[in-house]
Amino acid sequence: SPAAQVASSQNELASAQSTAVAEPTGQAQTIADQIDSDPDADTGLVGFSLTSISGDLDFDPGMFSQQVTFSIEEQTSSYSIGDFVWLDANGDGIQDADEPGVEGVTVTLHDDTDAQLDVTQTDANGLFAFTDVPPGDAYYLAFTLPEGYAFTLMNEGSDDAADSDADPASGETAPFSTSADTFDWDAGVVQQVGGGAPLSYCVGPDPEDFPNGYSPLTGQPVEDPSLLSLRPVFLSVSLFPPSVRPPTGASVSPIIYQFYIGDGDTRTLMAVHGELPEIVFDPETTGASNATPDEAHVVGNWVWFDLNGNSVQDEGEPGVPRIPVKLWVNGSLFAQTETDDGGFYFFGYDDAESLGNIQLEFDLPEEYADYYFVNKGAGSARSLDSDVFVEGFTDVLDVPGEIDAQSLDIDVGLRRSTDRIEGVRSGRVFYEDIRQQYCGCVITAGADPLVAAQIQTCANAVSNNAGDIGAAGVDITQLGNIAQQSTEGSSCSEPNLTGNLFCTETTLEGAAGIELFTFWNINNQDHFVYDPEAGAYNWYKNLPSANESFDLMTDGLNGETLTYENVIVMLTEHTQVNADGTIFEMNLGFTTGTAYIFRNGQMYEAMWSTIGGEYEQGTGLQRPFRFTDMDGNPFPLAPGQTFVQLLHTFHVFEEVESGVWRARWYAPVYTP
Repeated sequence: SPAAQVASSQNELASAQSTAVAEPTGQAQTIADQIDSDPDADTGLVGFSLTSISGDLDFDPGMFSQQVTFSIEEQTSSYSIGDFVWLDANGDGIQDADEPGVEGVTVTLHDDTDAQLDVTQTDANGLFAFTDVPPGDAYYLAFTLPEGYAFTLMNEGSDDAADSDADPASGETAPFSTSADTFDWDAGVVQQVGGGAPLSYCVGPDPEDFPNGYSPLTGQPVEDPSLLSLRPVFLSVSLFPPSVRPPTGASVSPIIYQFYIGDGDTRTLMAVHGELPEIVFDPETTGASNATPDEAHVVGNWVWFDLNGNSVQDEGEPGVPRIPVKLWVNGSLFAQTETDDGGFYFFGYDDAESLGNIQLEFDLPEEYADYYFVNKGAGSARSLDSDVFVEGFTDVLDVPGEIDAQSLDIDVGLRRSTDRIEGVRSGRVFYEDIRQQYCGCVITAGADPLVAAQIQTCANAVSNNAGDIGAAGVDITQLGNIAQQSTEGSSCSEPNLTGNLFCTETTLEGAAGIELFTFWNINNQDHFVYDPEAGAYNWYKNLPSANESFDLMTDGLNGETLTYENVIVMLTEHTQVNADGTIFEMNLGFTTGTAYIFRNGQMYEAMWSTIGGEYEQGTGLQRPFRFTDMDGNPFPLAPGQTFVQLLHTFHVFEEVESGVWRARWYAPVYTP
């Protein structure tokens, strides 16, 4: 080998030098022939070929002193980094052998100052590389997401060479150093359809079939996987009167049940799990800014939007523009203004002694008709609380006794009524079945004593208006706390909500299922219409004043259209319990029944089941309804949200024209 040849040559050279000449102390001389001096006199470097060194032992340094120093020139290295962008077909965040690379993805190399050092694109096989990268301690890669794609899960599994290193939110890797060639920086992407699912994949029905971060109720990844460890929260939400429609926050509900409660009315049981409704406050602004007045005395400060509903100013909460403010002095109007784009307002005056007392009034103009003032005096600091009563007036304040020269701490907090899930109503008997099947937590606004004795609840809705039957509700900011508190110390601290299969595609043969009408009552009808672009069914409901006219249901919280990838007509035996026809029991426990499932513009006859398997028998706990095809195999639900309508087994379900179906509720016969 080259190393052995060098070692042998060095030994021979050392032997030759030891016998050739004796060097007098302090003298310098040059040895001729084989031990002459070959290095360049200026650089000390010798050029030679490793392939021929064994045959040429004449490269020797001349001696000019008994003490010889060799200087080794330091070589500066550079490295190559890169690897792979691939299509994660099953969405599990791990590279599988049959998953292809994605061509044309832009990748940029950055340093710790965020400067872009280099840019490249993936080749036809999804590969990329950066060469000549100097040693360093703080680089990162940024992947540019192709249109129609999303990043897959990050850092799944234990093999760093087979996972995805791109943050799903930013597309950036974690910072890294370079000290060697590294080819394990990968990014997985999923192709999106409609609601954001990968183009083709299946997850479920067993727990191990759901990748980390995928909801077992939707078959889709969630933004905050920690929410999947909490018990589901179910709210008993009414659809009557129509003013409470639709359920606020329903756009994030993984599954909603609708059922009959008597007198032609229906109610929904709405699940919250895996994702919490979020308040959005984004008013139009004009650039207006109120300067602090020049007068000797100034009163004022801020009107803010209370995002979390705690009646205290918190970091990040925005100001509210265009709120009219009036300054009353000794009961007479002294001045008026409105808040600027930041929510600030000010009043100035010079003669404090002549004022006597002042009071501020805050109005809510038409654009803020759904807003209300938060609780006055919450917390311990006046500078952080809200200082008005529900009518919009502050206390009457003495001047100068209660008001100093610069009283810039009179603040007002606002919230919206639509930031509550209102229309929460009484409990129903079958809620206990749902609670047990989902290991869930149920919120109601009370119940008939006969019903209350049979169900468990974890929270009660409260009303802001005792005279309004639809005013009882729950602030959406409290839902996470309720879920957390009900999970801690519970036998359902780790709910198993699996059991269903979710597939973007199915080989089952169905019938055209473009529309579904459900007739509960002449004044209570539903209409579901398939939207191919969204890959889901839009929900419409009629108004009692015009029973042939249907309104598109949108979430009152964010205005999103309420769409459902799966719409299911689920048949179960109903029993009327009381003579008034307001209490119904359903046969849901440890049994099976027929279901008609609409997905992707097709209708399929299927079965539902609550019969226990190994999990139920081993733990004593239950799981949600499982849906199967007519052969008993897990039915491939479409990944996404599900709307279930519970009808009595005595019913009508028929195709009225091609692709248009009609279901009709018939109440059971009452037997005292």
